[in-house]
Amino acid sequence: MKGSSELSAAFFPFRRIHIQRKEKFVNIHDFWPAPGELPEPTAQGIAQLLELRRETFHGFLQREARRGLLNEQSLSLSSPRGQDAFRLLLFRCLEELMEAQHSVSISHVKEEVIDAINYFLSLALLDREFHLQALAAELAACVSQCTFCRSSDVQPPAETAAQLIQNASAVLETLRNRAWQNHAQSAHFDGFELLSAYMCSGLLLLLQHFTGWEEFVSYYIAKDRVLQFRLRSGY
Repeated sequence: MKGSSELSAAFFPFRRIHIQRKEKFVNIHDFWPAPGELPEPTAQGIAQLLELRRETFHGFLQREARRGLLNEQSLSLSSPRGQDAFRLLLFRCLEELMEAQHSVSISHVKEEVIDAINYFLSLALLDREFHLQALAAELAACVSQCTFCRSSDVQPPAETAAQLIQNASAVLETLRNRAWQNHAQSAHFDGFELLSAYMCSGLLLLLQHFTGWEEFVSYYIAKDRVLQFRLRSGY
């Protein structure tokens, strides 16, 4: 896609080509799952992955509530704070893709893409009205259509970021409220169907950075274990 390098420069002018690994003392491969621990790419298997993300996401929300911008008690997508939380998580997803763009090893690229996927899936966890079981079924149907990647046709992560932004336009148009407004423009969020479609299209874009379901889910579970280690150890 044209303009991906410009997107990277515009969003993150402070990035250097060679970035240091964020997790100096934690190696994701030390948390690698055994083959028998990998969920299948079914609605039930994806529901398990969403549950892992929900538990870890809400664990970090407790930290966010103390010194961050997210608060577990005010994440309804009908609220201005909830809609601002959506924008924040989407930006964090894009930030991880920019870090993947400038990573110097394939393994690190994939780990950064997993970080992006975690923030992306968290978009579906903000509002308790969003039916995760139905979403899991929709995502399973999308995953069944995924061709994953071949080494010769992997697109740069910055292009994935650009496509995620383009595809988000319909959902973002439903987010009419902002925390600085004295009066909400829309009393109730009505974009759950658009959000489901965006989750499917976005996940397909992100999965293209992996050679197959097994590789993706191995990285996904290992990174979740890294994050759970951080929560338990106070890392």
